[in-house]
Amino acid sequence: MPLIMEPVSVLLFARSEKYCAPDVLVVSGLAYGIDINAHRAALANQLSTVGVLAHGLDRIYPYVHRKTAIDMLDKWWAVN
Repeated sequence: MPLIMEPVSVLLFARSEKYCAPDVLVVSGLAYGIDINAHRAALANQLSTVGVLAHGLDRIYPYVHRKTAIDMLDKWWAVN
């Protein structure tokens, strides 16, 4: 059964090295705040991460999260 967690829990979970198992998947948007921080924490800990976008894959919004989005695409997936 998958583990469903609130966004703050996801961030704390992803930052805790003892929970960095290869079967952890962080799924969130690329919005400001907890969303982008959860993705960055997942990337930093080599966890799988999926960005769910409300628009097409031809642009990144907010633009300031572009580098994180590119890092995610280099390793994982994006869904719109």
